[in-house]
Amino acid sequence: MVKANKAAAEQGPGKRAPQRTTRVKAPAEKPAPSAIEAEAIQLAAASVAKRKRRLLIDLEMTPEGAIGQFGPKHSDIRGFVSRLENAFGTRGQAFAISELNQIFQFVRNGKGSIDETTANAMLSIVDGVQPANELEAMLASQMAVTHRLAMELLSRAKRAEHVPQLESNGQLGVKLLRTFTMQLDALAKLRRGGEQTVRVEHVHVYPGGQAIVGNVTSGGRGPEEKEHQPHAIDNGNQNNQTREARSVTFAPGETLPSCDPQRDAVSVAIGAGETPLPNARGSAGQRRTIG
Repeated sequence: MVKANKAAAEQGPGKRAPQRTTRVKAPAEKPAPSAIEAEAIQLAAASVAKRKRRLLIDLEMTPEGAIGQFGPKHSDIRGFVSRLENAFGTRGQAFAISELNQIFQFVRNGKGSIDETTANAMLSIVDGVQPANELEAMLASQMAVTHRLAMELLSRAKRAEHVPQLESNGQLGVKLLRTFTMQLDALAKLRRGGEQTVRVEHVHVYPGGQAIVGNVTSGGRGPEEKEHQPHAIDNGNQNNQTREARSVTFAPGETLPSCDPQRDAVSVAIGAGETPLPNARGSAGQRRTIG
């Protein structure tokens, strides 16, 4: 059974500051798990066994509520320091201890004492993120703090007896939840190097539509495609900046083929010769003629 610590008034000098932990009932008077529950316990135990054990610290508080010292829950000090540095994505003790002190300051209650269980829970969040460097470790610490503060504000909103308290605590809690989401996005963007990946799961092409698979570059036709257009300018004349009018002529009596094979050909009117037509741009020096 896990019991809560006694109050500070009942403790003598040199002992730890009071800590509040959750009571776990002893299963003395309860029946054995059912077959379904036993199977679920077995699966959960196998899954937990595959998980990485999080870093835990042992705190020793002074009678004034300050941190006397902290260390591992075992005798391997060097191993503890290595795990502490790895949890904060660094190879320097100074950064790891500095970030750990920031967490300690946040979990300190109004009386100045620190709950060891809460401190280890916050440290487990940072260790679970597995930061690759100091920058990711700072984001992980911020995320742990933001989450806990948001949950505390939402809990206060639930217990509020007046509407102003409900609104203020609820609004601040929602803002922190949005901040937490932004921190998650920042961490994901940092880990992928700032690149954004868009994956298309399904593409629907309906009758009459066209689908392009591959890279699409906008900005108009390329130079080779422009050369084959009927209004394209000859590359040889571009340097002289001259444009020669192109004309299409037909001899009298010839016929144009019809687009519809079921219909007769279209006759060309017989004229007195080539009749000049004015250019669409109104240039007198350029004419387009048709027979």
